[in-house]
Amino acid sequence: MELMTFSGDFDSREVIDLVRKELRKMGLFLNDKKTIRVMRGQRQSVTGIVVNEGMSVPSAYRKKLRQEVYYCRRFGVEEHLKRTGNAETPESYLPKLLGRINYACAVMPDDRELKGEKRWVMQQMNILRRSAGTMPN
Repeated sequence: MELMTFSGDFDSREVIDLVRKELRKMGLFLNDKKTIRVMRGQRQSVTGIVVNEGMSVPSAYRKKLRQEVYYCRRFGVEEHLKRTGNAETPESYLPKLLGRINYACAVMPDDRELKGEKRWVMQQMNILRRSAGTMPN
């Protein structure tokens, strides 16, 4: 499966027809069910990244990250996990949260709030590591 994305000021029907012809020359076919045209003013997303005015993660993804970090900071990671019914330990949850934050940072590297959330999660991970190192076996 290949993905083709075109952006610009042109007649999208002409581009689709051209792509269809070129694919046929190679013995391939355009899947009309997967062909979408997104007009100016609509949310334009490519592989899950919103690309309208620069790149960003979808607002729902960003909102969920912001909310998780907020609750972890407010109630503590362990209490947040209990409240949400998540059976994970903070040791297994925090690296996953950090991974999701790192993904958002890769898409939006200049986002200061994300950088702050990343620093906080990394601090919590370091605190857990230090406390685990001082505990007897």
